[in-house]
Amino acid sequence: MSTVQIPWRPRLILTNRTFRLPVQAPTEDVTLEAEGFEQISTRWAERDSARYYYLRTPNQPGDYTLRAHHNGETAETTLRVQTLDELRTPHKYNG
Repeated sequence: MSTVQIPWRPRLILTNRTFRLPVQAPTEDVTLEAEGFEQISTRWAERDSARYYYLRTPNQPGDYTLRAHHNGETAETTLRVQTLDELRTPHKYNG
């Protein structure tokens, strides 16, 4: 099992919105690769063994991959960024 993980993230989020992304690792030397996202702040929470990244989503909708790195290991997740009109469109979820 990997020592670095992203335990949760929003499935869908609006463009130009801020959110918090937790990255769990044994120590605080975690780096995040989040192309297109603006990093607002970060903090280490010893109690949770997690580095919390406060990010702003891109202005362009699409699927974005976020990667967390720690001691040569990588965890990644995909986040869908959508416009308000796209979020208002009905979608089938899980078939």
